Amino acid sequence: MSETKIDRSYPDSQFKLQGYNMFRKDRVKGKGGLLVYTLTIIPSRKLTLPTTYKTLEAIAVDVKIGGQDILLLVNF
Repeated sequence: MSETKIDRSYPDSQFKLQGYNMFRKDRVKGKGGLLVYTLTIIPSRKLTLPTTYKTLEAIAVDVKIGGQDILLLVNF
């Protein structure tokens, strides 16, 4: 989901979905933001992007499907 328009003042619990992992990247209040959901049965973890990409508005998530690591890069 992009353009969530949420910031850290909104708790994770407000957006959690049963059966899903949630990864979020907030911006300033009322502007931008990302939420990424993956099924909890699919191993996944949020990756830290190198600081050389500090202007890239994205979330990188590593998921493992069928024994393969797949990189999801979600940006806005």
